[in-house]
Amino acid sequence: MAIIYDAPVSPVDLTTFVRRVPLPNTLMLSSIFPTVLKRSSKVNFSEITKTNRTARFRAPDGRIHVADRDGYSDKSISMIPISDSRNKGEYERLQEEMARLGGTRTEALSTAIYDDGQDLTLYAQNRIEQALGDVLVDGVFAPAELSGVSIDYGVPGANLITVGTSWATSATADGLSDLIAACDLYEAANGFRPGGVLASRAAQRQLVTQTKVINAARGAQTGVTRVSLADLTGIFDNEGVPTNWFTVETQLDIDGVSTRVLPADKVILIPPNPEDLLEFQLGVSATALELVNSSEADFTFEDAPGLVGVVIKEGPPFRQFTFVDGIGLPVLKDARKLMVLDVIP
Repeated sequence: MAIIYDAPVSPVDLTTFVRRVPLPNTLMLSSIFPTVLKRSSKVNFSEITKTNRTARFRAPDGRIHVADRDGYSDKSISMIPISDSRNKGEYERLQEEMARLGGTRTEALSTAIYDDGQDLTLYAQNRIEQALGDVLVDGVFAPAELSGVSIDYGVPGANLITVGTSWATSATADGLSDLIAACDLYEAANGFRPGGVLASRAAQRQLVTQTKVINAARGAQTGVTRVSLADLTGIFDNEGVPTNWFTVETQLDIDGVSTRVLPADKVILIPPNPEDLLEFQLGVSATALELVNSSEADFTFEDAPGLVGVVIKEGPPFRQFTFVDGIGLPVLKDARKLMVLDVIP
């Protein structure tokens, strides 16, 4: 595929536009976990196992204790391309119309390119949202479109919890005790309590209709069939359960099927600073490097990280269309800070 540098919109202008497309407010995970630009095509990170060790007292002339070094391992993972193009967008349709009727509707072509670029950027943002959800479920990124690709960030088995009684069984389930026990485990592993909860609206509704939860919040009162999360705030606070709940209901179209980014049966504990847990890294794609190395574009390596928008030609048969390209990966920065409860086993 060849980049067209003399298209009605230059690659630099289209890339600038693409990077300014706002994030839709429906993409909850992308608003919680940051997207970070990296000047690389690989994800380099260190997994450091910190423990709450203490120093040692010693006799005035005694031997100084030598502490164990925290576990450390370097990892380098290649980022995965993320891109999309319009099979036949407005830009290409206008080109065909101009070829048939004659004329040079430059302004209309420019508008069509920007419109296609905006739509394609939204598609990329949606895919990033889906990737974040994929990792949050079990600490593994396994893109469905790439058979055999699976990146396991090594979430400890103890952090993937299946509750003893389904939260849907309101008469006998005890979601409050499940949450307290999970937060205790979280603190034992990390040295601090979790700071937030990701959950579907369905899971929250199941929690607040459980008899044991109602009794804990209101006492055993005849006729009370539900409480609110606000009713539980004091109990949560006293027991070290996060009061900051994020309701995640985002559904995206994947090959014609409306699919949740987080399953409705998962309740996920995250640290007080979500950026300490997860981020999506966007690196330097081959398309961006092509712009950097071209004498026809004022595009430096410092500009390269992130999504890139260009008009390209391919063939035969020859076609010109708008293309948005990038390379990236969701990165789980500390696997111990992710805890997942399956509340409807």
